[in-house]
Parts: sequence; C-alpha cells; structure tokens
Amino acid sequence: MKKVKVKVPATSANLGPGFDSMGIALEIYNEIVIEKNKPFSIRIYGEGAEEILTTEENIVYQSAIMVLNIAKKRGFSDESNESFSISLHNNIPSTRGLGSSSSAVVGGILGMNSLLGNPLNIQELLGIAVKFEGHPDNALPAFFGGLVASMTEEDGTVFWKKKLLPEEWRYVIVIPKCMLSTVKAREILPKTVPMKDAVFNLSRLSLLMIGFETGDYNLVAKTMKDKLHEHYRASLVPGMQKAIQASRELEVPIALSGAGPTVIGIARNELHGSDLAGQMMNIFEKEGINADCKIVKGNKDGAMIEEVE
Repeated sequence: MKKVKVKVPATSANLGPGFDSMGIALEIYNEIVIEKNKPFSIRIYGEGAEEILTTEENIVYQSAIMVLNIAKKRGFSDESNESFSISLHNNIPSTRGLGSSSSAVVGGILGMNSLLGNPLNIQELLGIAVKFEGHPDNALPAFFGGLVASMTEEDGTVFWKKKLLPEEWRYVIVIPKCMLSTVKAREILPKTVPMKDAVFNLSRLSLLMIGFETGDYNLVAKTMKDKLHEHYRASLVPGMQKAIQASRELEVPIALSGAGPTVIGIARNELHGSDLAGQMMNIFEKEGINADCKIVKGNKDGAMIEEVE
C-alpha cells in the first residue's frame, strides 16, 4: 500500500458534566490522505485552509512521524518511507470546539500505521493521540464513533467504553464565527473548584450516562449541565452565557461543545432538530452572536481507513 485515506468524524466533548472524560462523534468529516515515497508536501482544502500550518509543525505530520519512528525501531519501516505527502480535505470548522485537532491527530496516526502494515496496536495508537491532545475526550470518539467515556491511568494506559447514540436523535450545532483558542479556553479555568461544584457535576454525570444508555431524552436534558468549565469559557465570548441559559429554557439538552465557542443542542428527531435550530439561532442573534448552524446525525463507526489507488 502506497496511499491511504482516513475519514475522521467531528466530535463534541464534555457534554456538560463530563469534563475531559467523554464525548460523541458527529457526521461531519475531515479526510486525511497520506502517500509515502513522495516529496514532502502538505496541501489543505476547505475549512482552515488559510490558517493551518503546511510545514513540519503540522500536527498530522507530527503524529504520523511519531508512528513512523516507533515502527522503524521495530523493523517495520526503512528510509524509503520517511518522505511522504499529506492532503487534508477539511469540513470540520477549526478552533470551534468540534475536535478539528483530534481529527488531524487521529488521521495522521491511523493513516501512517495503515501504510506501514499496522505495526502499532490500538492501545499504542490511543496513547499517542492522548499525548498530543492531553486528554482522551475528543480523540476516542474520533477513533470509535458513538458516545465514548474514557480515562487515562498514570502510566498512560487508556480505558474506554463506547455506547451507540439513539438513532433518531439529531445534534444541532450553533457555530459562532469567532475563533476560540483551546489554550486560552483552558488557561481561564481555575486551579481549584468548590466541593459543591464537583458534586454538582458528579451527580449529573452519573445520571447523564444512564440517560444516554436508556435513550431517556428528558433525563439527558435535565443533567447535561456543568459548573467546572462552561461558565468560565462562555465568558470569553460576549453574549454566550445568556445565549446558553436562554437555550436551556427550551427544556432541551444544551452544552458548550468542548472548549467552545460552538454550542450543541440535542433534538428528539429530524423535525424537532429543525425547530430547535431556528429557536437557538434566534437566541444567538438576539445576543449579538453571529453564527452558522448545522443539524447532523451522530456517527456510529468512528474513523474509516480506505486504500487509495
């Protein structure tokens, strides 16, 4: 195999109380094409084409090189594989809280591992992804699809469980046109939190998981709330806190997606999704937030690898 394409879904992490520990995969995709034995080049099409690095600092390249270096030590590669080209066809908005960096890392890791004959096992690949991302909440849904709860042991071992999302539910994502750096969104978080806020999240997270497991929409709406990160990050975008609160008054599941600024709402079905999208967009416009909106299905299968002729 000389050329491979990896189709990686967008993800929405945290879902309210599941800070850094859970996320879902969505049917928006980036495609990463890697071709070995080619002069180094990185071509980017679509979302973020003008902002993403095309040098060796590009994270697709960096993640692919990490796999290549491990494979070389095990005798799975030689110098003929060290030069390769990358093409990125992006549909996931960059720096909006929809896992664009995770999709890049997962694509680079899976693409290179496939080209080399899969010398690294899944636990090793997950470990590399978590090293790049710092936590598994976006990377694992990108790998596996569905809803994934995860944790990382002190030795780097990653544990996870996947649950398929209710087939009929739809995900309304309101995407503000402003960018929000993940670094900045993490820096604003406090070093310590009140015990009552930790208990607030823990109690809701346990019931949120049961809500997803049983398809109990009302329970998910009641529990998809947070006090550890959301209001701090929402404060970085004028009007965002009011918009989220007003959206929650619609009695639907609403949360900041990842580090933001995207907000995700869950609808019962396609028709409800159209109604919810209109209501949320009206709320955001009222708060002076210029945004786009998409209604998407949940992704079931995660990243898909395809050999390219």
